[in-house]
Amino acid sequence: MHHTPDPKGAFISLAGKVKKGGNISAWIYGAENNEWITRFVDPIRTGFTSKISQPTLLQLSKLPTLGVYLSTKLVYRPLNSVAKPIAKHLFYNEYLNHLGTFGWREQHNIVFDHLVAPTAFYISKADFETWWKDIEAENVEIIWHNQNSWCGFGEIK
Repeated sequence: MHHTPDPKGAFISLAGKVKKGGNISAWIYGAENNEWITRFVDPIRTGFTSKISQPTLLQLSKLPTLGVYLSTKLVYRPLNSVAKPIAKHLFYNEYLNHLGTFGWREQHNIVFDHLVAPTAFYISKADFETWWKDIEAENVEIIWHNQNSWCGFGEIK
């Protein structure tokens, strides 16, 4: 949804395809804790990386992936294993510790995803909650995933 020109509209359209009594789920980038991405990464993405050829970007994205990969494998995962009270103070700890469970290929795909998309929206929990109200879903549950994204689940009446 967050890579479409109208995330809420895409969600409402998708919900319209679900049979009554059926369930819908959505996972979106959260506005909360992602200010560093919207301030620093997004301008690079919108001004440069989303405009270059994907094969070139795939190769160029290996450099930031190296930094992410090394920090998750050498700092975040080990520190979270032996000193969680200290690790919880690390920058973006929940997410980077989670990324540390992935190998190079998955981390590279994640970095590439953040750099390739021409559009990316970061949606607040409050806005995401209105999506569910607008489709009149029941039994809605919204979970903060890794303190940087929102997962929602609900039933279509």
